[in-house]
Amino acid sequence: MITFRDSILCEHREIELYGNQPETGDKYLYQWTTADGKILTNPVDSFIRIHNPGNYSLTIINAINGCKSTQTSFIEEKPNPIKSLDVRVEDAECEGINNGEIFVEGGIGTQGIITSNLYGDYFTHHNYFNKLSPGSYFIEIKDEYGCLFGDTVKVGVRDPIHVDLGNDTIIQLGEKILIDPIFHIDPDRIWSIQWSPVTASCSGCMEFEDSPLVSTLYTVKVTTLGGCISEDEKLVIVQSEDLIFVPNIFSPNGDGHNDFLEFSLAPGVTTIDRISIYDRWGNVVFSRNNLLAGDPAGYWDGTFNGSKVNPGVFIYLIEYRLITREKLTVKGGVTLLR
Repeated sequence: MITFRDSILCEHREIELYGNQPETGDKYLYQWTTADGKILTNPVDSFIRIHNPGNYSLTIINAINGCKSTQTSFIEEKPNPIKSLDVRVEDAECEGINNGEIFVEGGIGTQGIITSNLYGDYFTHHNYFNKLSPGSYFIEIKDEYGCLFGDTVKVGVRDPIHVDLGNDTIIQLGEKILIDPIFHIDPDRIWSIQWSPVTASCSGCMEFEDSPLVSTLYTVKVTTLGGCISEDEKLVIVQSEDLIFVPNIFSPNGDGHNDFLEFSLAPGVTTIDRISIYDRWGNVVFSRNNLLAGDPAGYWDGTFNGSKVNPGVFIYLIEYRLITREKLTVKGGVTLLR
C-alpha cells in the first residue's frame, strides 16, 4: 500500500511516499502518521514528503462504506554507497619542482555529478589539481546525494635524480686523483654540471683529473632540463708527511740486490737540496746537493773516496722541497751489511 521510489542517504534527507491509487468509482480518504520521523507536507494527501528515516503509517478509509486499512513501513537510511576513489596522478619532476597533477575521475558507488575537495571544505566541479609538489594529499569527493568519500593520494617523483661523488679520499701530495661521480640520471636530461672549485681542465665536464696541493672539498651540482637539482661533495685530504722512504738496511756486495741506498720519493717532492750520510763518529762519507727527484746521483753505493766502508750503522740527513715550495728535513739511521 505504501511505495517510494527514492532512498534516504547521506545529505539526501527528503523523499516522497505514495499511497495506492483508489479503485475506479470509489472515494478514499488518506491519513499519514509517524512516531519517530517527520512529515513535511499535508498528511491527508495521497502522497507525502518526509524528512529522515522512521516508521510511517498510512490509513486509507473508504468514504462510502467506512472500511479502512492501515499499513506501517519502516523507511531506513541507506549506507554510504561510495567505496573507493578513482584518481589519476602525474608525479612531479623532482623534489622542489611543483608540477605534480591529480585528476579526480570519479569513485565506485557515486551517483550523478561529483565534486571534489583538496584544500579544505571547498568542493569544486573542477576536478583537476595541478602545481603540486611531491607529497601526500587528502582528496574528498561528493556526489549529488551529498555522499562523501576521502582517501590519501601520493604525488611522487617521476624519475629521481642523484649524483654520487663517492667517499672521502686521502692522497699524498703530488698524486693525481680522478674525480668521477656516478650520475643516476639520463644524460639527455642534464642541463648543466657545475663544479667547485672550478678547474682549468673542466668546464661542465662529467669527470676530471686533479692534483690538489692542499686538502680540497670538491662539490658538484647537476641541474636537469626541468630544473631539478642534485648535489654532492667529496673531501680529498692531501698528506704532506712521509713523502720520502729510506730503507733501514742495504747490502752493497755486488749481488745485484740492494747494492745502493736508494730513496723513494712521493710525487710531491721536486728537488733534493742536500743529502748527507755520516758514520758513527760524525764524519761525512757521502754528500750530494741540488738533485732533481729520482736522480740516481743521489744513491750511495757504500763507498767513501772509492773505498768500501766497513759494515755498521750510518746516519742520513736529507733536505728536500715540495711542489708547494715548502722545505722539509728527514733524518734517520741505516744499516750497511757486507
